[in-house]
Amino acid sequence: IRCVNESGIPLSRLDGILHQQDFYKEKLKGVNAKRVIIVSDALRYEVASEILNNLGDAKHSATLTPALAVLPTETKYSKVTLLPHTSLQYDNCNVLVDGEVLDTIEKRTAHIRRYEPNAICIDYSDLSKYSMTQKRELFKSPLVYIFHDTIDSISHDNPEKTAKACSEAVAEIKKLIPSLHATYNVANVYVTSDHGFLYNDIRFEEKDKHKITDG
Repeated sequence: IRCVNESGIPLSRLDGILHQQDFYKEKLKGVNAKRVIIVSDALRYEVASEILNNLGDAKHSATLTPALAVLPTETKYSKVTLLPHTSLQYDNCNVLVDGEVLDTIEKRTAHIRRYEPNAICIDYSDLSKYSMTQKRELFKSPLVYIFHDTIDSISHDNPEKTAKACSEAVAEIKKLIPSLHATYNVANVYVTSDHGFLYNDIRFEEKDKHKITDG
């Protein structure tokens, strides 16, 4: 942030990089093909790179590019900015998308259908319980957002399991993508994230911790 301030250019105006809030407009809007977006909570860039390296299917092309998340980079602020929208507004520790708080899958589905009829949002945990017939019906939709939470759900309260959670996420997404292409005839698959995470594989000593007294 200090470097950004010294440059004199606000984060929202940095050129040459995809801004998270422009994801739908820049990548999805107007594409005349089925699109599936996998939003993997806390998927670091390095983990995405591992997914890319493990795909290994010559019949499909895959690329990896960075994007700049909104601030603060926290799930409740940044995840909903990936959805189509006309306006974003901070309000009482929430982000209002077109004036609404989209804190459930049902609300997100209703919202994106205002932009694309028959679009749908679903949790990965629910999708994994679907039969092949149910999945075929689901992926007839022109736009599907899959919210994948393996890394954040496992490691948020158990940081010692972070590396294992990342490995599980890689395996899940690496399996899902080829099936979307081959079994469900989805042309365009995007993997992105609401935020990454800071991680050091060391145990913090008590002397290294600081109490937060400022409310």
